[in-house]
Amino acid sequence: MRTLLEWYQNENESSPCKKGKFNKEDKGKLIIILKDFEAISSKVLQDFVQILSGYVNMMPLVLVLGVATTLSSISDNLSHSTTSRLSLKSFQSQPSVYFLNNTLNKVFLSPDCPFQLSGKLFKFFTNVFLFYDFSVNRFTQGIKYCLMEHFREGGNL
Repeated sequence: MRTLLEWYQNENESSPCKKGKFNKEDKGKLIIILKDFEAISSKVLQDFVQILSGYVNMMPLVLVLGVATTLSSISDNLSHSTTSRLSLKSFQSQPSVYFLNNTLNKVFLSPDCPFQLSGKLFKFFTNVFLFYDFSVNRFTQGIKYCLMEHFREGGNL
């Protein structure tokens, strides 16, 4: 953590400040993202929060926890002394279906798109998305594969 603190201080000392004054609010926040809260050992996470809380006065820290279940799982898995060190705020991202719908409408279903999927292939990809993984990335990877095959074969899909 000392190395991280030194790096952070060097980065913020070299950045220009407003009106030549150094203000704590002008500092950039150090954001730590833990994507899968449920997969992390409670003991390890409690120790991690304890360590971070010792540095919060020296550098502004933001800890983002990716919680797939409910917000109450945080208080269920972490001790009261650990959660009391956190300023908990909740937010939700849009569902994967929303991002897929935007991708389809803006890219593949526009009249400007020179590449069109057949009905069967389009249905296959949407079924894989809806019933298996909800991964927009995998959906687009599958379509990229179709594009490569289309140009490799020189035919239609």
